[in-house]
Amino acid sequence: MEQNDRSLFRVAVPIIVVVLAINLLAMPAEEYPGDAHAVRVETTILLDTGKWAIPSEIAENFGDRGQYFYQNPKGNWYPKYGTLNTLIYLPALWLERVATGNLALDSSSRVLFLNLLNLILSGATALYLVLLARRYTRSNAVIAIFVLATLYSTFWWNYLRTQTFEIYHTLFLLAFYYHLVSAFDLQRADSNRRNSDAQFFIAAIFFGALGLCKTVYTALLPALVLIWALSKTDSVSPVRQELRDRFLRSLVFFWLPACIFLCLLAATNWHKFGSPLATGYTQWEKESHPFQVNVLP
Repeated sequence: MEQNDRSLFRVAVPIIVVVLAINLLAMPAEEYPGDAHAVRVETTILLDTGKWAIPSEIAENFGDRGQYFYQNPKGNWYPKYGTLNTLIYLPALWLERVATGNLALDSSSRVLFLNLLNLILSGATALYLVLLARRYTRSNAVIAIFVLATLYSTFWWNYLRTQTFEIYHTLFLLAFYYHLVSAFDLQRADSNRRNSDAQFFIAAIFFGALGLCKTVYTALLPALVLIWALSKTDSVSPVRQELRDRFLRSLVFFWLPACIFLCLLAATNWHKFGSPLATGYTQWEKESHPFQVNVLP
């Protein structure tokens, strides 16, 4: 284990340093407009007033009705995006307020603090790409080429430079997948059960984070159920008690926390949009035709 940690350190640190250096030199000089900007309006109001709802005078003048903010049956306005997006920007905007002594809805200095957040997220993304690559190869050169090609020869390069949701959505998805397959590996190898339980629990946290960022990630649920079903039929253990124990442990350490996150998602949707199964994407006229009020249809 110590040797593996040392080899991981030797390959991960140089790659992360290179990624941070490139992204530092290429930091954008402007704040990217659009969906994430609307979410940061709620973050600003939350820091200033402690309230989640957007004042009507701001929401009504921020694009079309339903384009960025959803007006619920009670007349309150909320961003149509997942609640966790608002919380993720809290540290950067709080740091801006501490450093500048002011926190306006729009400021010229905000881009610096958002870029710093992007640097942290890009470094974490590079780390998970290294961890995933090491599942398939021990060649440091191959790992480095894979990580750098993934980040800088695809549209991911855009996410690294724009202050939008995708930079941490991709990170959460990488982390969810890595910890999930690591848990199955440990479970299949009959290794330390605490390590397997911890990996399942961390995977559940990142799955919950994805859902709280964007409801569409709950579409992963059918695939997860299928993966668990296949993992039981592929088990090498002939002992029924052992299979039952594995099932109960995965139930406690993955499915229970995952269900708690899903209930939290339903509660926030109910509070913001008027129904546990509602999304915020049904009010804007340009988007209303392919969507229904309820997510199930």
